[in-house]
Amino acid sequence: MTSSLHIMTSTSCGGLELYVSTLIKEMASAGMPVSALVSKESRFAEGLIEAGVDVHFAHSEKKLDLRDIRMIRKIVRERNCSVVHSHTRNDVWRASLALIGDHERKHVHSVYMVVAPKRDILHRFIYGRVDAILSSSTYSNARIRECFPVPAGSVHLVRYGRHLGQYKRDEAVRSSMRQRFGVPDNALVFGMIGRTDVQKGVREFAESMSFLNTETRKRTHYFIIGEPTVTRVDADGNSVFEPQAIELQEWLREFAESGSIAGHLHVLPFQKDILPYYGMLDCLVLASYAEMYSLSVIDAMSMGLPVIGTDAEGTPEQVRDGVTGYLVPPRSASAIGIAIEKYAAAPELLKKHGSAGAAWVRSEHDFERTLASIERIYDSLHASSDHGDQTLPEARLALH
Repeated sequence: MTSSLHIMTSTSCGGLELYVSTLIKEMASAGMPVSALVSKESRFAEGLIEAGVDVHFAHSEKKLDLRDIRMIRKIVRERNCSVVHSHTRNDVWRASLALIGDHERKHVHSVYMVVAPKRDILHRFIYGRVDAILSSSTYSNARIRECFPVPAGSVHLVRYGRHLGQYKRDEAVRSSMRQRFGVPDNALVFGMIGRTDVQKGVREFAESMSFLNTETRKRTHYFIIGEPTVTRVDADGNSVFEPQAIELQEWLREFAESGSIAGHLHVLPFQKDILPYYGMLDCLVLASYAEMYSLSVIDAMSMGLPVIGTDAEGTPEQVRDGVTGYLVPPRSASAIGIAIEKYAAAPELLKKHGSAGAAWVRSEHDFERTLASIERIYDSLHASSDHGDQTLPEARLALH
């Protein structure tokens, strides 16, 4: 099996970081030789170590840190890694720089965020040392081919993997969780799970409660679960949060205590064991202004939940309007409220749409299929080299 080094030095605690941690652990569990370079402040480092992953700690999150570049070279040499797999927009820089002059090892980069143009001279240089780019979205892959200085054939679709057997609705757990927060069993519960970031449409979701009619509002509860975006970690190891996100958190606390909203909007921090929270929901809301491909949507559908998502970027690839949920315009609290009213008026649609979403996830997101796809791509990169494909990065870039 191909030995790989995964680089994910982000100190945030969102879906990207959680998924990469899970992916690395699953690769190790499947017997794939894997090492990881992560931040010392990462919340997931301990879990990787417990899973038997060969873990190393980066010196910083910076794109250019000579100490980390030297460390990458040392790790791949000592662990005989034939693939370096980077997972953030900063990590692609350090991986590419570490592999300059090394034509034996391949650089694979995964894209999880909304794609922006990267055809300037610096990005042409950095992506000239990337051999394959992976994303979970056909929409994202089309954007990557348009915006990145890479050959179209180097872009691959690899769906996010999930162990679907763990997603089970348990009525006893559902009832217990609702009792914990003072939510009646017959209440309608809508939730948003992820970073409490302005761009995630958190404010619009909360404000949508103001657009519900009085009777619907009385029997509806909202949950917002997550933490603000981390911009850096200070010298004492404390997370420094994005100012806008902190302001949003403060606004949420005030709004949750206002008028008829009080007692119906629950704002909770990041939860390590998130499945019980999905289990107490009736529907997930993804109100992002721009979302490439959401892990929370996959998790919600795996639990048999419908999704109200924004009709933007890659979300329509996941949410089929009127089939697995409803699509609404971005930045519109009133539109979210209208979609919620539809479910309040016809609650049988919650189960119907949720079942359709669960069937779609089963067909697309099984983890064994994901790992097989990654291993196949790793192997193909070296197979092409073995058969004489020694095209230099400069020559490949000349195509663009």
